[in-house]
Amino acid sequence: MERLPQLFEAGQTVSNGRFVRNVYKRCIEVQSQRLSHLGGTIDVDMTILTSADVSAAMQELLIA
Repeated sequence: MERLPQLFEAGQTVSNGRFVRNVYKRCIEVQSQRLSHLGGTIDVDMTILTSADVSAAMQELLIA
């Protein structure tokens, strides 16, 4: 997340709200994939986005 100010200053987030919404949406998708690979683990909190989820989402959106 520390890259967001850098991206904004570089003009890569011209539509700030849309960019953040896309990051959030992709975070949820990455989280879903991560949780599905865990199988039926009961001890998993499905309301938490990990830093790995956010990093993966940001990486994918910046490459696209």
